[in-house]
Amino acid sequence: MNSTDGHLDRGRGSSYAYRLTRQDRKDTEYLYEYYFETYSSYINEAKASAIKYHDGAVLRGDIESFYTRIFQDNLCDLLSRELTTSDRIRWLIRLLLFKELNDHEVGRGITQGSIGSGFYANIYLETVDERFGASNEWGLKFYRYVDDMIFIIPNPDDIDDVEKVLIEELGKLGLNLNPKKTAKIYNITDFLEEVQRDQILDQLHDRYNAITDPLWMLDSSHRNLLESAYMNDERWWHNIERYQKCLRSLDLYISTTDLSRKIFKYLFNQKRRERELKKYKQVIEHVTELGATYPPISDEITKISAWGVNFLAVNSEWNEDINTLRSDLIELFLSSWQLLKCLNEDNPIEYRRLERYIRFSLTKLSFLGLREIISTIEEVLKGSFWIIRNPLNVLENIASQGFTKELNELFDHFQNLDKSVEYLKAITIRAMRFLPSVEAKEWETIVGCATSIDDSVGLAERLMATEAWLYLGHKYDDFKQSQHIEAVKAALRSEPAPPSRLEKNYLLILGQFEPNAVQEFSVNVNDPMLVSARDLALQGNSSEIFDLPELKVLRETYYSGQGPTDSEEGSP
Repeated sequence: MNSTDGHLDRGRGSSYAYRLTRQDRKDTEYLYEYYFETYSSYINEAKASAIKYHDGAVLRGDIESFYTRIFQDNLCDLLSRELTTSDRIRWLIRLLLFKELNDHEVGRGITQGSIGSGFYANIYLETVDERFGASNEWGLKFYRYVDDMIFIIPNPDDIDDVEKVLIEELGKLGLNLNPKKTAKIYNITDFLEEVQRDQILDQLHDRYNAITDPLWMLDSSHRNLLESAYMNDERWWHNIERYQKCLRSLDLYISTTDLSRKIFKYLFNQKRRERELKKYKQVIEHVTELGATYPPISDEITKISAWGVNFLAVNSEWNEDINTLRSDLIELFLSSWQLLKCLNEDNPIEYRRLERYIRFSLTKLSFLGLREIISTIEEVLKGSFWIIRNPLNVLENIASQGFTKELNELFDHFQNLDKSVEYLKAITIRAMRFLPSVEAKEWETIVGCATSIDDSVGLAERLMATEAWLYLGHKYDDFKQSQHIEAVKAALRSEPAPPSRLEKNYLLILGQFEPNAVQEFSVNVNDPMLVSARDLALQGNSSEIFDLPELKVLRETYYSGQGPTDSEEGSP
């Protein structure tokens, strides 16, 4: 979609966020285009329009509590019209979206942070996109990044009228403008200064890529090891997981699936490696292929630690670079949060800048380590969670980096709020599955939420808890107690009956621990999902779905880059 060419790309509207990756892209397997690039396009195209209308004005607005105010009924209708004529798919849409969220009015709000939430947001705001599209009566240019909106208005006298119509259009959707983050700018030069390319973030972004990408390029011996394991799923993930442990010994944190994809991007493409290293030399002159990335022969802690010591000795300049980068990002995160807390409410421009710094630095530090900022992250999540664009990822990173105490404190905080936000409780429970070691306290939290039939525990919490139980069950069999299984049976027998998604999870849990008990329960034979879940549970091996991080077909068919038999001629 190009807002300047006078038409809207269906399914994306005027939004630059959560754009579905173009079908002609052959170098990515991701559903959405990369956020840093799309946000840069959002700002740059608004800036280009502002330059054309140097005598105009700018209205910059933000929607208040956007995700919590969406009408579920309206969104379901919009999605049905946009996506399908199938009754089955319409049923599935309603199943996905209709949730009773504790802090929301009945029928309002969607869970933020799921893979579909950004797409849903774009669909929901499509009428706003259309109202301010190419044929609008003011001749303005409209740009949107989720709920952040920029209007470039040729005639400054129109700015009040535009704001009035915007408020009316949002009102039809049950939404309001956020007064703290809405500004009228009558001097185009002021706007251009506000959105001028942020050199701080650009330089940090380039340094981050120059320092981290060599970790995925590996050295020749390590590449040979992975090339030989490529066709064997078990060997591939064994080597990926061992290298993940090696990186953790350097206080670097990444999931096995992300690590697998990043390595594959370069593994069979020498030209890409050479081209990227040449580009990065413009950022860090001494950047080069790293040495000593070949992992040890075992997963013993002493072997992994020895690998880390040797790696840092061989790559001393790289170690200095990454430590300096980490320190700069920590300072940016902490100072931005302190400034934002003290900011006057009538300064929406500075608020956005600091908010952007917090999000950017947190994203990078999720890989580089959260230890120095974990207490501040807790403070943000407890008091201003909306600043974090994707709290689900942050909570998972908190868990995977072993901050058990902090995760429990966050859960207790969300649990004890008079007006709690259910999705935060739900995703905190979900994050517990990523802890390096789950103890009895976390296990009891998961089981208790999974099997609760109390109205104080919402559907989202029970779903996330049952998913965590399924993921962890075969790893923590020692925690299993007879009352846990009886609680699952009681939940299955509860009135009203649990929703089918929850019923499916209960059946699979029984299949892990007491498959014969599955026969005690009948399922709706017209629901293929429940029938399949019951059949799998009766086999008693439902935990096998978690044996590997992802299906082999994803790596062989959808991964970025090129495979072992592809030619490098014209490769990306």
